[in-house]
Amino acid sequence: MTIREWCSEDERELKRLFLEYCAATKQTGDADACWIGWQAQEVTVLVAEQDGRLCGFGSLLTVPLAVSPYKAGVPQMLYGEPGTRAAVLLMKAGIAWYKQQGITSLLIYTALNQEKLWAKRHFRPKLMVMERSL
Repeated sequence: MTIREWCSEDERELKRLFLEYCAATKQTGDADACWIGWQAQEVTVLVAEQDGRLCGFGSLLTVPLAVSPYKAGVPQMLYGEPGTRAAVLLMKAGIAWYKQQGITSLLIYTALNQEKLWAKRHFRPKLMVMERSL
């Protein structure tokens, strides 16, 4: 399996994987809007490719902060097709990418029921996010 940065030729497959991500996380999403948003923002997208076919992706955002460490890495989405090691390999590649950018801290927004999953990957609760529907 190869992990690499995305390119314009990945559009169709990335849109397919985005919709699979939405289904897996029980969300609805617009693949076209996601593609346009990734291009408009300063987002790096890594893709997992196996046998010439994409089988996963991770979108990596860098956010400037007003306090130390001044920039934080915010992995937005991480998805690997079931039965592949794509998600694990993408997370490792994403961490390496952030380190290359000089990022020393990662923030992940996750559901409460996934806290143990992220704790196994050395993440710990840092902030409480409160949500209010409008």
